[in-house]
Amino acid sequence: MAGLSTKLLTSGQVEPIKRLFMLAAESANQTPEAYRTALMASLAGALFAPAQLHPELAAVWQPQAVQLAKCAAGDLRFFVSPDHALRQLAQWLHTEACLWHPAEDKASRDFFTSAQALAALTAKRSPKDDELGKAVQEALKVAEKSRQRATLAAERLRENELSNLRIQTAEARVVELLDRHLAHRPMPVQLIPHLNTTLKGELQHLALTQAVYTQQPFWQMWERLLPVLGRCFSGAGMTVGDQLLYQTIPPLLEELEQSLALPMVDATAYESWVNELSHCLMQAIRKDDIECEKLAPLAETLGLPASAARVTQALLAELDGLSPGDWFIFDGEHASAQRCQLVVNDGGVDQLIFVDRNGRKLFAKSKQDFAACLSTGIAQPLVHTAPVTILLDALNASAADAGAQQRKLREAQAKEKAAQQAEAQKQQAARKAAAEKALAEARALDEAKAKKQQARATARALAETAAKHKKHEQAVGLVDAMQVGAWLTFAEGSEHAGKRAKLSVVIAKTGKYIFVDELGRKLAEFDRTGLINLLDSGQATIVRNGNNFDDQLVKVIRGLRRDSV
Repeated sequence: MAGLSTKLLTSGQVEPIKRLFMLAAESANQTPEAYRTALMASLAGALFAPAQLHPELAAVWQPQAVQLAKCAAGDLRFFVSPDHALRQLAQWLHTEACLWHPAEDKASRDFFTSAQALAALTAKRSPKDDELGKAVQEALKVAEKSRQRATLAAERLRENELSNLRIQTAEARVVELLDRHLAHRPMPVQLIPHLNTTLKGELQHLALTQAVYTQQPFWQMWERLLPVLGRCFSGAGMTVGDQLLYQTIPPLLEELEQSLALPMVDATAYESWVNELSHCLMQAIRKDDIECEKLAPLAETLGLPASAARVTQALLAELDGLSPGDWFIFDGEHASAQRCQLVVNDGGVDQLIFVDRNGRKLFAKSKQDFAACLSTGIAQPLVHTAPVTILLDALNASAADAGAQQRKLREAQAKEKAAQQAEAQKQQAARKAAAEKALAEARALDEAKAKKQQARATARALAETAAKHKKHEQAVGLVDAMQVGAWLTFAEGSEHAGKRAKLSVVIAKTGKYIFVDELGRKLAEFDRTGLINLLDSGQATIVRNGNNFDDQLVKVIRGLRRDSV
């Protein structure tokens, strides 16, 4: 099941959430009512006694959390209506009550009193929505007006503080640069006042007016010169060798001369400072007596706040991700679990400013100090978790349970369908096997029948062939036995159908057989093969065979005797 949308929690439609709980409850083998009760019991603290509440407020609301969760579980409208009294109460607890901490002002005391009144109203076993709803709405209205006033106050504070902080930051960065290279180093007494005014002023103006001041030629030049300047004068128990003086002072004097060409705020004062510094440097290289004293750190002289915290650049970089409006819980020196809102976090300043829920300034912290507080747990972000987010996460878990139940049902259905398909396939396979067996048997019968028919046909063919051969042999025998005078009868369909013919002459040399009709006229002539085929095919039949030569001779003599008488 896909993740739920916040639209579900503001739709006012009860049926979708009801179906969701039914499926989730079925997955958990519970009734929907029991499932909702268990769900809200697990959310009781998160919704109605947030972990970010100040301990004094938490003591007021924690006893009410379980009862409120039971009331919410019994009303499905709680899950879908943003106007539901308990939803608005949870909203008030997460957006307003979480920002309160004890203070001596009247606004803080009034807020705590109203919170106690709301808690007393919700302590009833079945709080009425109209009564509780009106009280919560009134509390939200008061909080909204207070938030508007606090926003205006914080904005005015930010504008006022930011300009001062930029000046302080620019001064602190210049002082840090000077102290890093000159503090506790011998310096001519006559140069110290001008160092604190002229040079410091020029560098401070640059840091204040230029976004990337460290890339400006004047700043870069003094970043090179200050380390050298700190090693040019002897005194206060510190001595500079001659060789070092000869190597460093001439190039230093040359760069000081070149610096006069750079743009200045007060060119006259700066030129006077450079001339005086150059004079002192010439005295140093000539080994003249110069009254010097160790330069006290300017940060101490000017009374600038110094941070004792030492943090990594990675921790400082994390502060860039903080935005004005972020809230923190701070365990300070004078208050514990103090709620404070960041109102100033500017890249051009080194200080962070925090206010309370009424927009009044609580304290300022350097970025190094606050980074250390975050890393040690003295300060921690106050996370505003919207009640709708808590509910949505819980309902997504329920949706996952419902999805698991649906998957379980689908898997069962798929398993049943697969079993049915397997059974159907099994039956189909059995039917197919039976059909194939029947076809095989039919084919075997057909093959056996075909073999029998083929055997009979072969036998008939052999018999016919034998009969034909016998008939042919008979025809050959008849032709061989045929004598002149033999009579033939031609069958219907032959060339001489219905006629009789007598063999008149056999010409042995040519193998010709000449037949005549009853009148002695030539009727047909065949060769031996043709006569055999004629008899073999049945187109002619021997009616009577002819007499042999002796019989003919007797007949001729008998005829001659009859003629002589």
